[in-house]
Amino acid sequence: KLHSQIQALTNAVAPDEWMGYLIGTITGNTVVILDIFIPEQEVSGGSVDINQTSLKGVTDIVGTIHSHGSSKGKHFPSSSDNSTLRVNHPLMMLIGDEYFVSLRLQQPCGIWEEINNVRVEIVDDDDTENFVTKSREKIKPKHNYSSYLPAAIPIHYSDEELYGGSYGVG
Repeated sequence: KLHSQIQALTNAVAPDEWMGYLIGTITGNTVVILDIFIPEQEVSGGSVDINQTSLKGVTDIVGTIHSHGSSKGKHFPSSSDNSTLRVNHPLMMLIGDEYFVSLRLQQPCGIWEEINNVRVEIVDDDDTENFVTKSREKIKPKHNYSSYLPAAIPIHYSDEELYGGSYGVG
């Protein structure tokens, strides 16, 4: 059921990205997802900015889930995903026809280990329409400031810069 909610939200927000936090538990290589928390965010086709104050009081975050603007095909983490989401949360899910799932667990010695064969169980009872409606209220498009720039900025070059000398001679 949650799979259809995630796909519906991804399609509703496309072509923009979106991100949520996975609430649940991790035991060994089994992850139980109890809820997805969608924070307030500004999104575009290439990035998501989370309003950090909207995370206040949110507990039991085991990871993140996000889209790259489409639910079609198989997606892989971007370098930005790897440098932020993957290092800050044990579990990272990326949405596509097949989910990309990455689980890193900290070993008793303190070293983080990538875990293969991750089993993800999703427990949810929210209906799809309600989930998408509530989530869309928190997902806003980023402002496009390029519309405030002039369409063309006149640039003046001297004859020497244009032609290598006065009137293109020597």
